Amino acid sequence: MSTNVSVKPESNGLGAEKFERFSSWNSLILAVMCLQRLVNMCKTRTNSQLDNWSHSDAVQEAELLVLKELQQERFLKDIKFLSEKRQLSKDNGIAHLAPFLDENGLLV
Repeated sequence: MSTNVSVKPESNGLGAEKFERFSSWNSLILAVMCLQRLVNMCKTRTNSQLDNWSHSDAVQEAELLVLKELQQERFLKDIKFLSEKRQLSKDNGIAHLAPFLDENGLLV
């Protein structure tokens, strides 16, 4: 008797497939903002850092997190190459766009 077991590599990310459950970009960002705030509350166990919470900063952080997750899912190998200061091969589909990583680690 044999059993086939399929093991997926463990991901530390949010899992971009879950993003499809949201009806709009704004609802996704709001949900991510709430999760980030909850995580920060649990980590600090104090509201001192949350007193300085800025809505616009929270929106930017949530958007950055979502964009990074989406890029990691689609362009993981390219991001790894660029983070190691290596050039993409000429036959790479995005090489002609001259991509680079910005100061936030986003593929631009």
